[in-house]
Amino acid sequence: MCSATTGRSIKKHNKLFEQHMVPYEMDINQFSDLTFEEWKTKQMPRPVVMDRDF
Repeated sequence: MCSATTGRSIKKHNKLFEQHMVPYEMDINQFSDLTFEEWKTKQMPRPVVMDRDF
């Protein structure tokens, strides 16, 4: 569930979309309420640690 702030932000943006002031519409998805750091952690693959002794 998204926060009230996120929901208000999306509604405000979509009003601009209806007025043709922005090129895309927004909606709620699984990433809507993540900070950039949380999103980055979920999206970036874990680093591969390799031994120097092959």
